[in-house]
Amino acid sequence: MFKLMVIKKKKILKKIIRIRNYFIISLLILILFNSRALAYMDPGTGTFIIQAILAFISSCIAAILMTWNKFKMLLKKLFKHKKIQDKKYK
Repeated sequence: MFKLMVIKKKKILKKIIRIRNYFIISLLILILFNSRALAYMDPGTGTFIIQAILAFISSCIAAILMTWNKFKMLLKKLFKHKKIQDKKYK
C-alpha cells in the first residue's frame, strides 16, 4: 500500500514538473518574442480597469465575511448545545 502511494506521488510530481516546464517555456516565448502594441488607453478604460479590480476585491471580502459568519454561527450552536447537556446532567 505504501509503495502504491509513493508511486502515485512520483507520477503526480512528474506531471507537475511537466506543466511547470511548459509554463516556463511559454512565458519565455512571450517575453522574448513580443512586439510593441501601439494602443491608446483613454481615461474611461483606466477607470473601468480600476472599477473591475475594486469589484473583485470587494466580492472576495464579502465572500469571506459571509462564510466567516456562518462558521461563527455553527460554533455558537455547538457550544450552546454542550451547555444545555451539561445542565441536564447536573
